[in-house]
Amino acid sequence: MSIPTRYSLDQLAGEPITIEFGGKEYKAAPITVGDYAAFENHCRQRRVKAFLASADGTEAATVQTVCLRLLSGSFSEFDIQKELDTFEGARFMLHRSLCKHQPDLKIEDVDGTITGVNQAVAAVLAISGFGGGENPPADPGRIGPET
Repeated sequence: MSIPTRYSLDQLAGEPITIEFGGKEYKAAPITVGDYAAFENHCRQRRVKAFLASADGTEAATVQTVCLRLLSGSFSEFDIQKELDTFEGARFMLHRSLCKHQPDLKIEDVDGTITGVNQAVAAVLAISGFGGGENPPADPGRIGPET
């Protein structure tokens, strides 16, 4: 993930794009630093949950120490990108983007409804200024099924 040195007006204005899935159109907002912070916290919680699922019979003090380390550890850009490359990560960030304009949308509503998840997430990241250092077009258009 790289941060571009030049921004286009559409990025600064935070213009949403339209994504179509399930026969409906949804507005997707740019991802913010707050969204990345929430994603980082989500990833920490997933790591703790995975550890706890395999910690049966482990001494309580050890469980506490490991959980504290998992919750307080830092995330590198590589860690964040690796998590974003998972379906769980893509789903979480796509939901964060979509729920800004559709507040009643649940994360489960994103499951299994978008066939082009990678394309949708790439478009959201591009309008957020995280498109590999290149600015997206002024009108990123509509993301949806091929017609």
